[in-house]
Amino acid sequence: MLATVAVGAAQWREPLVAQASHPNGIHLDSTHLAYDDEDFCVNSTGTSQPWRWTAANNNIGAALWGNSDSAQEWDAKAWDLGGPAWRIWFVGASDACQDLSGAVRGPIELEYWIEDDTRSGSQPHYCPSDQPYNVSCAFASGPYFTVNGHLNYEFYYLYLYKPYAVGDATADGLADFAYHQINHETGHAVGFADGSGSSDCPSSVMHSQAY
Repeated sequence: MLATVAVGAAQWREPLVAQASHPNGIHLDSTHLAYDDEDFCVNSTGTSQPWRWTAANNNIGAALWGNSDSAQEWDAKAWDLGGPAWRIWFVGASDACQDLSGAVRGPIELEYWIEDDTRSGSQPHYCPSDQPYNVSCAFASGPYFTVNGHLNYEFYYLYLYKPYAVGDATADGLADFAYHQINHETGHAVGFADGSGSSDCPSSVMHSQAY
């Protein structure tokens, strides 16, 4: 069965992935496994500057493997659950999504789409337009199955606003906002929802001034 679910907006303050909270019951199926790798690729066809793929790809790799604050990021999170490392390991493709063969691209679970405008264009989905701060978003895609009431999806599309993803612009006064944007949307893919307010787990990557 195929299904697609929009699961969130993108504005937040802190890079502390380990403190993200609010499980939303929608996530990659690997979150139930003792160990799994998640392949990802970066798509540059939605931007007028496709040569910026390298900058976006570098920022995504840095956010997933260890960002500019020298914090241990997603590759070390198994230790927060008692180990052994690693529970989920992210593996990046060497080329842009659109340059991969169908056989290579087909099994990739995470596609990061770098977009000049995440609300219109050529991508399969658009970010909701009724939320003024929602300039990036995550979409779950089937096939899916249910475990303990959770919807477990095999694939995710993560749409990132290009000026943030490549570091041309910032938000919330954060020079490294690209990492926050990437971590936030990746957080949705592993099952975190947006928080309900600034006093609700304020150091979570899933929060921001926008809430």
